[in-house]
Amino acid sequence: MNPINYLVFTLVLLSGCIHQGIAPLDFSTVQYKYQTPDCEPETDACLMVNLSYPNFDQGDSVARHLANRIIRNSILDNIGMGNVESEIDPSIREAVDELNQSFSQVKKDYLSYGIGWQAEVSSSELFRSDTILVVEMNSMTFFGGAHPNHGTRYFNFNRKKGNMIPLSTFIKDIKAFTTKAETVFKEQYHINKSNTYQDAGFNFLGNRFILSAYYAFLGDSIRLHYNPYEIAPYSMGDFEITVSIK
Repeated sequence: MNPINYLVFTLVLLSGCIHQGIAPLDFSTVQYKYQTPDCEPETDACLMVNLSYPNFDQGDSVARHLANRIIRNSILDNIGMGNVESEIDPSIREAVDELNQSFSQVKKDYLSYGIGWQAEVSSSELFRSDTILVVEMNSMTFFGGAHPNHGTRYFNFNRKKGNMIPLSTFIKDIKAFTTKAETVFKEQYHINKSNTYQDAGFNFLGNRFILSAYYAFLGDSIRLHYNPYEIAPYSMGDFEITVSIK
């Protein structure tokens, strides 16, 4: 073999071995808190931020970058600081600084404004295998108004690539799974044959059951979570079902 070709072949082979030896995607939990300086929440209108989220610090560098970007963008969206049209991706700390500026401006413009703002995010691991890592993220925000907003999101990560795994990867027959999920939903929330979803207070589009966009792979089942306003009024809360895939 030509020496140059042999060298190229060796480098490619070594590169493949090194890549195969990289640990799969993994994370440690980051805690970030902020409170308006010299502000007493019991008596003053304060901004209070309490974030607990995964930071992917193990695995392929591209996978880590992608997974961290997905988490960061979700947090920015949760705290109302996301902007899909922006060409600049702010860090979470920068986004909280902007949120604080907005809060300070509101207090300045409305001197009698006495309502504090809150933003909370917590996260936990739901499932782990050699190739899949599922993280749950819960959020609560209150920026004035009638009530706080809260929600749950799931992130089904490919531990080698860092991308989100689509539901179709776990479920080959989506139509059959939807039928099964609907049966579970009706049984769990006591919807009988004589009632339509509308009769029961739900607002499914077209009065027909749909799968939630928020799903978590749990190994032998899929968890579906419907956040407030997604399929029912805020007063009815959120809804969650677990559907076997065996």
